[in-house]
Amino acid sequence: MKKFGFVPYLAIIVIGFLTATYLPQENQQIEFTQSFPATVCPTTANSGNAVALLPNKNLRIRDIAPGKAALKFRKPGSNSPVIGSKPILITGNPSTTAVIQSKGSTWTGAAICTAGIADSWFVGGSGGLTSQSVLSIVNSGLSEAIVDISAFSENLGVVKRAITIKQNLQVNIRLDSFAPGSNSTVLHLETRSGRVTSYLFDERKKGLKFYGGDFVNSQSAPKINISIAGILTNAGKNGKITHSVRFLAPFDSNANVNLQVLGSNGVFTPVGFDSIILKAGVVKEIPLNIDLGKTPIGVKITSDQPIVASVYTYIESKSSRDFTWSTPSGNLIKASINIDGLEPTLALAGSSIDVNIKWTDFRNKSFIKTIHASDLINWKVPANTRLIEVTSLRTSVPLEGAGFVWGSTAGIAFLPLKTGSILESSSLPISNISVIS
Repeated sequence: MKKFGFVPYLAIIVIGFLTATYLPQENQQIEFTQSFPATVCPTTANSGNAVALLPNKNLRIRDIAPGKAALKFRKPGSNSPVIGSKPILITGNPSTTAVIQSKGSTWTGAAICTAGIADSWFVGGSGGLTSQSVLSIVNSGLSEAIVDISAFSENLGVVKRAITIKQNLQVNIRLDSFAPGSNSTVLHLETRSGRVTSYLFDERKKGLKFYGGDFVNSQSAPKINISIAGILTNAGKNGKITHSVRFLAPFDSNANVNLQVLGSNGVFTPVGFDSIILKAGVVKEIPLNIDLGKTPIGVKITSDQPIVASVYTYIESKSSRDFTWSTPSGNLIKASINIDGLEPTLALAGSSIDVNIKWTDFRNKSFIKTIHASDLINWKVPANTRLIEVTSLRTSVPLEGAGFVWGSTAGIAFLPLKTGSILESSSLPISNISVIS
């Protein structure tokens, strides 16, 4: 048999390599999987009562607590299960869950239950003498989490602290431990590791006298354009109402800010709000004590530097006292939420408001209304409504602000309309012999 030398074999290998490298290859599609992350509702941190308003009763929930039993999901049994002594985890879904917290006829507050957020800003609360404010941090993951907290106040200087939270645990921290004696605070939470969701509940009390309570809903990164819709203006019979706006320019540069009021009678800039100078890193709160009418309003804030902001509303009458923190909802394309029979007013803000509102009552009967407006419009939610879905008709011009406001025997409340979780995508591994070496 004729034997070939080493060179011909080497030539065959080289030719095969060049052919595989340079000849056109068959296009390979990358496959993705998509899912909504689970969301977290906190338990009460101040002896109040808490209820989760689930989009439907077919979702499964579990307590967030150490132990194997706590890891089992269960059917809630209703659309509005009571939250016990432990926070709850809700299976991922495209709709939004809200938590309603109240304490008798003293106060009521509402917040969006969200998935783990790596970066959260809370513009509200106080470390003063009347403060009972509590920051709740929920670690719903299976490992320890580390969160970096920066506390800003009306004083120059930032208080920074790192908190470690054990797995499946809610930690409650008094706000006055970050900024004792400070009347105006802003918190910035950054998750260094773990799956963490945070909530701030602002409660105020002196002796046996309550001054109200409300959640301070979180907002995302600082922006140069902020819209807040859903600010109460009607104090009721013989009631007194006051407003103030809290600002912070958290970075290294001072900010020049302008504020416009969006009302049923048009848009205007109050005296003193056309050129507000914010000192970098220092919280500033300005009273907004002018006649704002009797229907919910909004504000539009523009700045030459990224800022965060919120609006504080305090109502006092002979029989009760309570307050709300109205916060930005962010640009909104579509959101649905269960309000479980509440009858709030939905305030919508935007340069061009074009939305479809679909609502379903307790008989499972659906209705649709289309709204076209500019700047601000209020829509009273019909009685016996359970589920509401708001969809922007022009995705290129989303809603700039949206929020619910209502009053009851338990007090007044605000809830931003926004999604509690965002669809997440991840690529699937592809089995291909060409990647084997």
